[in-house]
Amino acid sequence: MMKADTSQKFVAAHALFESPELAKLRTDYLSTTAVPNELVSSFSFAPTSADGLGVYYGVMPEHIVVTVSSWGDQARADAFAQAVQENLIGLANWVEKFTKLDCKATKDDNLGRNRQHGRCRY
Repeated sequence: MMKADTSQKFVAAHALFESPELAKLRTDYLSTTAVPNELVSSFSFAPTSADGLGVYYGVMPEHIVVTVSSWGDQARADAFAQAVQENLIGLANWVEKFTKLDCKATKDDNLGRNRQHGRCRY
């Protein structure tokens, strides 16, 4: 049985770990943390990668706080924060609409049985 040349394997492994493709996969583009507490009105921290974003979020009973930071591309951080805000508003609107559904309505599935989801039957 021939012994494999381990030096070639190390060269190949080194090339893989130094490749730009793997470096992109190892980058933490989005760093997040949460410290939900009424005593903390806002919180910020630096992203863990040079081109990434740091996102703090605090989910409180009556509101959500989101702070986005970057290492210099403030327009990208602002755009991300705006997208988060728009999506949270959309989600809140959807939840409000869903909670106003008539939960007494039922719908039979293909087998003629009533389906139930949570407290509402549909």
